[in-house]
Amino acid sequence: MAPTGEELEKQAAALRESNPGNRAAKYFDQAYYDGLSDEDKETFYKCIKTGFDNADSGMGCYAMTPTDYTTFAPFFAKAIGDYHKGDPACAEKHENDWDISGVGEGGVLDLQKLGLAEELSMRVRVGRNLASFPLPGAMTKEDRIKFEVTMTGSFDALKEKFGGTVYSYSPDLGEGVEHPNKIDEEKYNELVAAHVMFKDM
Repeated sequence: MAPTGEELEKQAAALRESNPGNRAAKYFDQAYYDGLSDEDKETFYKCIKTGFDNADSGMGCYAMTPTDYTTFAPFFAKAIGDYHKGDPACAEKHENDWDISGVGEGGVLDLQKLGLAEELSMRVRVGRNLASFPLPGAMTKEDRIKFEVTMTGSFDALKEKFGGTVYSYSPDLGEGVEHPNKIDEEKYNELVAAHVMFKDM
């Protein structure tokens, strides 16, 4: 059962004091929460729980299903607008422009010419892009394992073409299934500290 609005507000107030960058706490509004149905309170609490459990989280809130962004728009719009644009009112309008003709030379951007001598690291959040799976926060252990097995061929193709490393913290991939990318807890904590891997949600 989800906590009461009063309980969450008390916790949010403490987090706003100790960790003002925690957007789950920053944009938690007791009046809004109290106005939700009991069912929506349960779902909304799941969306913000990681931010309340991890005080130093910068975002601290994650949709469980794509519809959560609409259902809880009064909250998510502020948190997302602030995180991406420093625009909690979401007043700015995003325009997609896939024309790369003006980027670099012939559509190729040489980062070294911009003064970046070292290679950059990139995370690809594919868990939000496969319609046959729930969003990560709502995945079961079985969903996560099936997702990882589904993606293995794609990861291998990316590694072959571009290099890189796949880090997996899944405990296993099923009986008799080889787990080539598994890391131990020490490596996991190292990657979390380096902001390469997410904290446990």
